[in-house]
Amino acid sequence: MAINSYTTLQTAIASQLKRSNLTNIADFITLCEENISNGNGSIKDAPYYHDPLRVAEMIDNRILTLESGDNTTTLPTGYLEMRGAPYISNYAPLEYRSPTEIGGITNTGIPGRPQYYSDIGNIIYFNKFADADYNININFYKLLNLSDSNLTNNVLTNYPSIYLYGSLFHAASYIKNDGDMQKYFALFKAAIHGANSRAITGRYKGISLIVRSDTPTP
Repeated sequence: MAINSYTTLQTAIASQLKRSNLTNIADFITLCEENISNGNGSIKDAPYYHDPLRVAEMIDNRILTLESGDNTTTLPTGYLEMRGAPYISNYAPLEYRSPTEIGGITNTGIPGRPQYYSDIGNIIYFNKFADADYNININFYKLLNLSDSNLTNNVLTNYPSIYLYGSLFHAASYIKNDGDMQKYFALFKAAIHGANSRAITGRYKGISLIVRSDTPTP
């Protein structure tokens, strides 16, 4: 059976578990999506540490409007993190600053064109209150979570095993089957790692490496 929708994913999970009486399979998918988006723990949290998924299929781009007099704008639905620096059309990319730094350098007295930004939750903050309307170009990673009203997304379409094994890991945790937890987590982590590795390889495919010498040429 092809796993290509929220419905077929739930059917596949129930089939793998050989349990037709579970009514909370949607919860396992939600927990899997949290892991896909954010990873899990840090390297010291082995054996259940893994990186978040960051692949080309998760990249989107938008033009946000920073209105005159404002120093914030709302980020798109599903936003996870920036891929590269945002930029105002026809200007150099904005530089990132921590939320604390942005708060300290925001100039409330002299409106202008922003040079720095920080993102907190679904809001992007700038160091200037805009002196005009600006178009903010952003490239970012996103995941639109599955639901009865959103039956598929690019990750499920291209990496169904990530969804399947991640959901089964959480199902095994719920059922308290340690052996299946370890098995499905290993498969989930391997699927994430493989997808991320292919994304990195694809990003640099066709780029020739240039060997430079530290010794000056006479």
